[in-house]
Amino acid sequence: MAEFPKVSQDFNRRINKKSSSVRLKKFIILTFIVGIGVLFMQGDYGLLKIYRLKMKIRAAEKEVTQLKVKAVDLKWETDKLKADSQYIQLYASEIYGYARPEGQIIKFVSADSAR
Repeated sequence: MAEFPKVSQDFNRRINKKSSSVRLKKFIILTFIVGIGVLFMQGDYGLLKIYRLKMKIRAAEKEVTQLKVKAVDLKWETDKLKADSQYIQLYASEIYGYARPEGQIIKFVSADSAR
């Protein structure tokens, strides 16, 4: 049987020293990556801030669209109230309950409001 040569203590120390330096390098790289990640995620130019601002922009654009539609509806109604006499009569009778002297008003009451 052949005997294996014994490994010296110096060789064992060098191997352990390299593994600790590898661990140190891994720790430094990991710390660097985490630090970069934190910088990108926080602050004025962070990814989370940018995402939240994009969501606010989408909500504001949606609100602007709704307000534009409402403005068109109101413009149509004001034009009708300025020029259309039939619409004015209809509006006055439905909203304010006005009627001509010869007209007869019939009011329908729902079963829930009669109680």
